[in-house]
Amino acid sequence: MKKLKIGLIGAGKIAEGAHIPALLKSDQAELSVIIERDPKRTIHLQAQLGINIPHVKSLNEWNEPLDGVIICTPNHTHVDLCLDCFDLGINVLVEKPLANTYKDALRIEQKAREKDCICMVGYCTRFWPSVQMVRDLLKSNALGTIKRFVFQYGSPGGWAPISNYILSKSQAGGGAFIINASHYLDRMIWYFGQPDSYSFFDDSKEGIEANALAEFSYHSDKQAFKGIIKTSKTVALRAGCFIECEKGIISHQDWASPMLSVRFNGTNSDFQLSDCDLDTRPDMYLEQINEFVSKINKEEKNSISNFNDSIANVKLTENLYKLKKELNCDWYKK
Repeated sequence: MKKLKIGLIGAGKIAEGAHIPALLKSDQAELSVIIERDPKRTIHLQAQLGINIPHVKSLNEWNEPLDGVIICTPNHTHVDLCLDCFDLGINVLVEKPLANTYKDALRIEQKAREKDCICMVGYCTRFWPSVQMVRDLLKSNALGTIKRFVFQYGSPGGWAPISNYILSKSQAGGGAFIINASHYLDRMIWYFGQPDSYSFFDDSKEGIEANALAEFSYHSDKQAFKGIIKTSKTVALRAGCFIECEKGIISHQDWASPMLSVRFNGTNSDFQLSDCDLDTRPDMYLEQINEFVSKINKEEKNSISNFNDSIANVKLTENLYKLKKELNCDWYKK
């Protein structure tokens, strides 16, 4: 099968550590061009990775055909870059979040539909088999109704990109919740759907938050439950999802120390469901690219990514920030 030609916009940390290595491993796509306004950064990246790929400063400088583009630039640039790509008939895989505002997310959706282009958003953790297994387990109702959930991630300092855009609310769209919790909000939507009510607390004052807590409620004829997502850039929190069900508790630790297990009610031991070893689990970025290729080729398959969920993520995040209340920060007091 002929490899699809993919361009990459933005030569930052996520490009160097994730997207380019995945493209180099792919048997379905090839990296044709790197588009980065800072030539020195491109030269450094290519030297680090031992590659020699054509590079230009802007998309309009590249005259060869592209099947798709991966956008991995600061959040506030996503909307204009997506629209530019669609005007050229180029399909897009864009890093999360899709946009900083719901209005811009809808602009992207409308333009993609008008130009008949694929737009896929990089909620890459969906491609871990263990994340999919949690969803399958919940859908099977094997553990009965859901009672409550806790999703959390905390890392002092957190993600440190090449640029300092995460220090700007106008560029990043927010602080710790946007940067650290976006993947967990995506999983919540994928697992449970849209919440019926919610509240939000952070320590942003007039800037960007370092700590945040979101509370959610679901209620239907079949079940009612509550849950939280908490995230921090000052405190280490064991990364993962913990879901209490009628018959047991699902414990899904992820990122650096992955493990998926269930503790059934009335027992004192955890039953491990899958081998989530870092050295053996699939490259989620490669799996994501493979699905992007499948969407471009219009191949019929069960899709892991969901563009409507990505739009819903932007809308829910925007609404949470609008409801913001001050987070209890007593730990700062002596």
